[in-house]
Amino acid sequence: MPRENRKRGKKHKKPALDEQQQHTAEPEPEVEAGPSWIIPAANPQQEQDSEAPFGYLDVDVKAYFRTVDVQMRQWQDREVEVDDEEKHTFFLAALTEMTGKEKQLATDPECSVVLERMVHLMDDFARRVFMDSLTGSLGTKYSLDIVSHRMSTKGILPEIPQGDAKKGHLPTMTELVLDLCDELLPILSSLLHNPFGSHIVRALALLLSPTPNTQTQSQTSKRSKSWKGKQGEMWSLFASEKGVEGEGERPRSFDEAARKIVGAFRKGMSDNEVRACAGSKVACPGLDVLIKVEAKHGMSNESGSLMDHVLVGMVDATSSHLLKTIVTQASQPVFDVLWGMYLCPENAVGRANTEQLGVLRMGWWGRAVKMGRLGVVKAMVEVGGGGEDVWGALKGAFGCEEVDEVEVLIRAVMSLKTVEDYKSTSILPELNVQGALLLQSMLRLKDPYNAGTIESILSLPITSLIPLAQHPISSCVLDIFLNSPTVPHKVKHLLVLAFLGHFHELVDDRIRSRVGERCWGWSDTYMKVYDISMWDEMQV
Repeated sequence: MPRENRKRGKKHKKPALDEQQQHTAEPEPEVEAGPSWIIPAANPQQEQDSEAPFGYLDVDVKAYFRTVDVQMRQWQDREVEVDDEEKHTFFLAALTEMTGKEKQLATDPECSVVLERMVHLMDDFARRVFMDSLTGSLGTKYSLDIVSHRMSTKGILPEIPQGDAKKGHLPTMTELVLDLCDELLPILSSLLHNPFGSHIVRALALLLSPTPNTQTQSQTSKRSKSWKGKQGEMWSLFASEKGVEGEGERPRSFDEAARKIVGAFRKGMSDNEVRACAGSKVACPGLDVLIKVEAKHGMSNESGSLMDHVLVGMVDATSSHLLKTIVTQASQPVFDVLWGMYLCPENAVGRANTEQLGVLRMGWWGRAVKMGRLGVVKAMVEVGGGGEDVWGALKGAFGCEEVDEVEVLIRAVMSLKTVEDYKSTSILPELNVQGALLLQSMLRLKDPYNAGTIESILSLPITSLIPLAQHPISSCVLDIFLNSPTVPHKVKHLLVLAFLGHFHELVDDRIRSRVGERCWGWSDTYMKVYDISMWDEMQV
């Protein structure tokens, strides 16, 4: 732009830098005078540290407990052999150092593992002292992660005690467990959804009311198992300890505490929240245990029970596990209602009712094969609900009508395809695990109900048996054939004779060598000598 057309406004002087930064300092509020016994309330705006709610450990203390962990792991791995007296002295020194720092150690990511290892070494008295030191703060970490401000305003978060540890009466372990229940009662429903707190609900429910079916099942994820495997095994180092002779009689107060926990979940969760727990991978195992505890104490027949709220959405892969628990734990009147309303309703339309009954009469198996859902078929075979009709129903389900198609039937079942679909494919389909499991269940049937499956496998030529022995899925069927006690001995001998002269082909493969080893175990002296001569000819 030409200079003559440029226009500038009036220049304004910039304010002084001192005037721009000048500000008046606000006076601090004076502390009101009052009696010395009044403790000022904590500032609600000050948030508690979620990583270390009880404060951080000193660096030297953490280094000391790392040394303790290394020493205990060496003793547990038997890398260093020392007597029990030296172990006791070392452990007592660690317990002395731990006194007053239990809460900080329990919330530290590294030292908490060391503390868990030390718990396995404690006797009953030391465990009571340790648990008593944590009373009143066991729910703090989880409440901070889940409900934070709401729990703080209600006073559920306890204040960190100041001064020395409390002295006086040491509660019994029963009293400590009951105090733990009362402390966690307000936040149990929130812990059930927490991936770090749901296992506490399960452990507490099983402690108060153990159920045999649940104790044998592992609810630990693969990630947790991998992490625990890196920590090594945790067990006592001392040869003789008190309080480990066996499980004593459970206090009657535990039954009342178990009922109280179930009642807390009923009151603390709505119908939709209970159904949400059924579909959650985190909360579903805990809800499963609670339903079993509820049924054990006869609370399932009450109105508003947990079982009443989860009878919706059982098609889900996660919540469907609860259906098994409900069917096994329900009382007879409740089971009759479930059977009449959901499993086999009388008021349903005729076609639907016929199809549901057809599952039990094996008329639905062909549809299950086409849908690829063999769970019901496999369950019917395992319970032996059909007897001699099982083999006929299996052939009908896979479309095997002619006698000469029996050889193709075995391959079709392993591929989870009908005989017609198997013949129409130009490329051999891949073997399916569910089909192999179904054949294994058929072989486990009692004689003569498994005769059809046995004859079909024996009718296969050696050119088909060798590939079956080579595949990791189909080779398991041959393993069951040789190991199942329901398969006659002479039939196993016939399978070994089928491989006669071909053992050198079995041992050339990693998977086939396992089948060859089992066949070698069933071979008599004549067959072993013949196989050795065949191997010598192959070497020449």
